This record gives sequence, structure tokens and C-alpha cells, in this order.
Amino acid sequence: MFHPYAVEIGKLALEWNRLQEHLSFLFSVTLGTGNTVMLAYRIWHSAQSDRAQREMLRAAAEVMFGTELHGQASPKLLEDILWLLDQAQRLADRRNDAMHSPFILSYGASGGVTVVPAVFLGHPRAGKLQGKNVLMEFEWYRDCARVLADFAYELFYSLKMAPIAALPAPPLPERPRLPLLGQSKSRKMKHPRKRAK
Repeated sequence: MFHPYAVEIGKLALEWNRLQEHLSFLFSVTLGTGNTVMLAYRIWHSAQSDRAQREMLRAAAEVMFGTELHGQASPKLLEDILWLLDQAQRLADRRNDAMHSPFILSYGASGGVTVVPAVFLGHPRAGKLQGKNVLMEFEWYRDCARVLADFAYELFYSLKMAPIAALPAPPLPERPRLPLLGQSKSRKMKHPRKRAK
């Protein structure tokens, strides 16, 4: 009976990890090119928490894209990165509810058995899931993580990958709309690709 919950938590973990990885790509862009790229990743992975990594990206983006430093000021890019980080932070709390809540079997008066968050000992994260359709919640969190991860990669592609491939710099991607609860869409990950003419 726990299998569907384990599957959804696993899918959420995969999408969350992909989001953090794509944020690391953006962090590498803020620190430059060439030999500094691996330095950026070493700095990123030296942080012991996802939140600390996101705060490093916030600080680096504010300096690199929020000032005239080296002529790279870009208000829209900075706003998009800050929006992305704010959305990721909101999602992080829900992701933690999914990852850290205990679940138990509940035996109903009619003899039915269901999986529910274990709230009887006052677990705060389980309490936030009480009374909700937990599987639907987890699908929603996963889909939000997927949308944010895709957006992070699209920003990275616009800033880094197109110039490396000697392609015309594409415009910055449009900021996505996050899915609403109950609008789960299982879709394949899409990365932007352009062919040289």
C-alpha cells in the first residue's frame, strides 16, 4: 500500500535534484567562463544545503546582473533568476513535507485501510499534509519542480550554450506559469535545441 507513495516521493526527489543541478549551471555562468567554470562548481558543491546553494546563486546574480559590472547588467535576467529562486524556496518547504513526513496505515470503521500522515505525535510536517490528497499533492510538487528545472536550464542555454555553439543568442525565455494543484502533467523533459544553419 505504500508503493504509490514511495514512487511519487522518488519522482519528486529526482525532479528536485534536477532543479538544483540546473541552478548550479546558472551559478557557473555568474562566475565567468573558461577555467573558472570548475571553480564555480567546486564552490557550489562546498555548500552543505540546497538553501545555502540557492543563496549563493542569489548573491552572485545580484552582483553580476544587477550592476554595470563588466557591462553585464540585465534587469530582466536578474528578475527572472530571483523569481526562480523565490519559487524554489516556496517549493522547498513542500518538498520537505513530502520527504520528512512519517506515514502509517489507518484502519477505518468500515474495515478499509488507507495510508495517512502520522500526526498523532504532533509531527509538524505530517500535520501540514493531514486531510489532503497526498498523492495529488506530491504530483503537484513534482510538476512544479519540473517546470522550474526546465526554466533554469532555458536561462542557462540562453546565456551559455548558444554562444558556445556559435549560435545567435536567443532571447531570454518567457517566465513559466506553475501548474495548479490537480493539473498534473506527465511530460518528457525538453531542453531547447537549435541547429546551426
